[in-house]
Amino acid sequence: MPDAIDGDFSRSQAVLIGTWDYDDLAPVPAARHSLERMRSLLTGPLCAWLSDRVFTASNHRLPQDLPDLLVEKFEEATDVALFYFVGHGQIDPDDQLCLALGETSTKPTRRRTTSLTFEHVKHAFRMSAAPVKIAILDCCFAGMAVDQAGRLSDTPGLPQSPPGTYLMMASGPYSTAWYQLAGEHPQPQTYFTKSMIDVVERGIPSQAPGLTIGDIFDRTADILVRDGKPEPGCQIFDRATHFVFARNAGTRATTGWLPVDAKADSLATSGELAPLTDATARTKAGELGLRLTDDDEPGVRIGISVSGGMTMYGSYEQTHLDIWGLRQGKTTSRVIPAVLDAPGPVFVASSRRDVVIATREVREERRPGTTFVFDPQDVSGEQPSWCWDPIAWVRGGSREDLARAEIRAAKLAAHFAHSVDGRDEKSDASFDPEGEDLLVGLILAAAVARRSIRAVWEWLSDTFDDSPVQILMASAPNRNLPAALGLRAQYNTDVRTRNRIFGAAKRMARCLQLSSIYPWVEQDGSRTPLDEARFVEEGGTLYALSLEGRGNASPLVSALAEAVLDAATNQAARSDLGRLPTPMLAVFDEAAHMVRWRDLPRLYRRFGSSGIVVMTLLQSWAQGVQCWSPDGMAALWAAADIRVIGGGLDDIAFLRERFEAMVNDNVTPESTGEQPLSSSQRAVQFSVSDFVSLPRGRVVAFPSGGKPVLMRTVPWWEGEYAHRVRESYARQLAVSSTWAEDIDETPPS
Repeated sequence: MPDAIDGDFSRSQAVLIGTWDYDDLAPVPAARHSLERMRSLLTGPLCAWLSDRVFTASNHRLPQDLPDLLVEKFEEATDVALFYFVGHGQIDPDDQLCLALGETSTKPTRRRTTSLTFEHVKHAFRMSAAPVKIAILDCCFAGMAVDQAGRLSDTPGLPQSPPGTYLMMASGPYSTAWYQLAGEHPQPQTYFTKSMIDVVERGIPSQAPGLTIGDIFDRTADILVRDGKPEPGCQIFDRATHFVFARNAGTRATTGWLPVDAKADSLATSGELAPLTDATARTKAGELGLRLTDDDEPGVRIGISVSGGMTMYGSYEQTHLDIWGLRQGKTTSRVIPAVLDAPGPVFVASSRRDVVIATREVREERRPGTTFVFDPQDVSGEQPSWCWDPIAWVRGGSREDLARAEIRAAKLAAHFAHSVDGRDEKSDASFDPEGEDLLVGLILAAAVARRSIRAVWEWLSDTFDDSPVQILMASAPNRNLPAALGLRAQYNTDVRTRNRIFGAAKRMARCLQLSSIYPWVEQDGSRTPLDEARFVEEGGTLYALSLEGRGNASPLVSALAEAVLDAATNQAARSDLGRLPTPMLAVFDEAAHMVRWRDLPRLYRRFGSSGIVVMTLLQSWAQGVQCWSPDGMAALWAAADIRVIGGGLDDIAFLRERFEAMVNDNVTPESTGEQPLSSSQRAVQFSVSDFVSLPRGRVVAFPSGGKPVLMRTVPWWEGEYAHRVRESYARQLAVSSTWAEDIDETPPS
């Protein structure tokens, strides 16, 4: 018999029904959150139900086909049949329990005909061959589900309730069930469901690795009675009380316990994780009107909370900033899983070919869009069958649109100026602004003349060739284009000054001297140019690769990132909702080397609100400071909705700031005994040294507006596509054994 430890519920069926919007009865917002949380629990790691074996019906108006649907669903179950209802309950004149739906009448004579009666549920159970049947009723008068004879049913001519039936009721036959009020709680829940799920998520220490349904009910009843809430009831037949409903989070056996896990509850506890749960992510996706399929994740997975063992998600309007030390699993636990799960277009900037190997085939099978690999430095061995022409992007669709071309020329020049070569500390930085302005003028001239970016390097290599000035002067109606005037002034300055300006610009654009770059950035008729807007619309995948170090192609990778995200932002602005209907994922792995985008901190929040989930990964806070300045890095941290700190960091000042933020976030440091803690305060056992020694496989997430959460990372080999990724690795290994030298962690067999 499968259970939460065995984890095979492929022959089981759960039906969850919740109603919170009523015509004649009072609305119950708490029922909505309870239903979502129950589904999240069942399909999460503690209960391990398959999502396609959990059917959910929300705000059904009238019974109509519901009784037949119950029979149909439970006939499919040969192991476990589970029914859950949350909402109003009523009693009809014959003392029958009526589970209220949206248009259920309050008139006693019409309650049965406008409700889903518990008789319907009992009938569906009897028609099922499942040896274990569980009914959870979170409504008023739930005790009416048990007749006076104490059986689940005594309908003549039908067999008695089969072995293994467990009925759990939030209230007695003539008492009400309670729920939290919307005005007092941001995400109100019914007290019974909340208490039950809290018990499961916290676990029961010193118990077996699996929690039986009897254990869960007993602990839930104790908590409710202790807190002055209505006492729940249960009815058990045969051995149902011993059915293992969930893994026991209290034993730590489900997470591979590490010593730091003992401090998890000093951060966010299971009851404080609502902003990051599956249910919240699904609710947010619905509110945003996103176009997702049943197989899509409700958000971007972060990890599994140590406290409660729940999968944590960022919603599809939240941006991410990760700071992990070297070889701590960023690629295997964050980048690859996020790309595999992404429901829409994906842009990945990385120096690692294993990202392409691990995700390309799965993406091509699951998503309709085209796959592009931009690899001018031969990181993955990809051949240039397409190209991205940065000068064509600057030019745009109209040759006469000089105003837009000027802006894009400045943006493209900024990527060269802000690159590792452009920020060379050994150089004379006094001419850097002039050098960047020179690049702007040359790029604009190349755009006006419909030349490729090769022309920019040719002009930089010949300080006496003033043809760019002539091109721009001829393009302006009154020959007073500001860029043309500025470029002419630079050419007309004294030779020594001009050489230093050109020298600064050549240093910034050093990558353009690499001949391997041009097949990727020039149109020659044999390679299809990238249409950024079409790529976003079709939901494609683009991997932009570059090596680290000076002279690399990262300025072009960074510029390509801006071009694609600019197209995505424009498409979002044109949509009815002001955001992409299917969210986009942009991953900037090793961003300090790959995507040195000067304006990124300023644009971060705009991307999130446009439905573009940006995930920036760094090896240290200092990297970010070097890339964006102290103020820029602070702005990026503030703009990110989900900030994740991994192990391998030794920046004490940065980690101390994070610790002090935790201390000031409605919690206090460990008591010295001089002043007692109030009931709303909790000792912070987590320390700066815990950050420094954070082991591989553990991270601390700082959600915007929420408490920090200790999480277990989930590498790709624990995910849904592990088998497919292993196959991809095996095929690559058969071709070349050298690729494995670059991977973040050796994939387990």
